[in-house]
Amino acid sequence: MRPVNRLIAIGLLPLLAVASPASAQSVTSVSCDNGLSFGSLAAGAASSTVKIDAASGSRSRLTGDVFLITSGAGAAGGRATCTVVVSGAASYSISFSASTISLTKSGGGSMSLALATSPVSTLTTTGTSGTFYVGGTLTVSASQSAGNYSGTYTVTVQYP
Repeated sequence: MRPVNRLIAIGLLPLLAVASPASAQSVTSVSCDNGLSFGSLAAGAASSTVKIDAASGSRSRLTGDVFLITSGAGAAGGRATCTVVVSGAASYSISFSASTISLTKSGGGSMSLALATSPVSTLTTTGTSGTFYVGGTLTVSASQSAGNYSGTYTVTVQYP
């Protein structure tokens, strides 16, 4: 039996930006009620990728042999849920300042995270608010050191 080397990627909190040119439509506020989390993982013998699906919130191993820990509080992780308050029904663009960010831990070590949203890049509201979700794909190296990894990302919502 191989020893389990626990990795926890938590604290992926968004920095939110609201951008609206002077027009009848504008973004009033953006808030996220929880951060994107990959939960508890154990590095395997091969480099691996783990995905939190932005649309469904499900976590899955895409490549490699990383072990997805499923028991314990927060072990499964989940997508971030963001709410946009707007002045009226319209389509708004969603973008990140960088499509890939680095997660780090105290004492050294990093992992790469490619961000994704659902809906993909445009949020269409039918009233004065809308919801979008943030997920992504995390790259875990075979020699990934154990610890709590965290990072931030900036998401911008804007009326075109």
